Amino acid sequence: MQPTDGLGWEPFRQRCLAAVIGTRVNAVTSPFFDSIGEQEASFPAIQGVEALWRELSGAGDNSVLFQAAEPAVAELEARLRADEGLRARVVAAAVRCVAGVIQVRNGQPDGLMAATTAAAEVARGLDDAGRPPPEGASGWVPFELDGQRTAVQAVRDLPQPPSGDALFDLRLRAGMDSMSYRTAMEEWLAAG
Repeated sequence: MQPTDGLGWEPFRQRCLAAVIGTRVNAVTSPFFDSIGEQEASFPAIQGVEALWRELSGAGDNSVLFQAAEPAVAELEARLRADEGLRARVVAAAVRCVAGVIQVRNGQPDGLMAATTAAAEVARGLDDAGRPPPEGASGWVPFELDGQRTAVQAVRDLPQPPSGDALFDLRLRAGMDSMSYRTAMEEWLAAG
């Protein structure tokens, strides 16, 4: 089975880009919920991105997982928005990014804009909190926007049909960037 079976090339590329962007910023959710003793609360957001990667790699249709994740992600975002703290707002933006990822997967035209905008909001929140940016970056927003630019180019350069190695490389680079977000949240939480 090819990853693009039954899906046009452009929708496939949009899904790839959404998965990369979601992977990068979604890494803030687990440490946040770990810190309040609710690790399982992050599962819908994690599942929303992971299920898309599985589909992209040709593992089959994950519609059931997306149907379960979509309302759970919306509920999680609403819960986080009710919290006045900056950390919760940053995590809410990450969850909003995942909602955009799910929208892209479901073929909704505004999903990619929602995901990219929410990812930039995560970065802005880290800047607002004074969190040190990754080495070589002048701030979190420039780091995120450069990451999005790089992701667009990497997705544009995917071979048609995409190879498993090319998709793995795309996911690996997103995962490396996600560690910057995860580390920033962990250090922020440790700082009190």
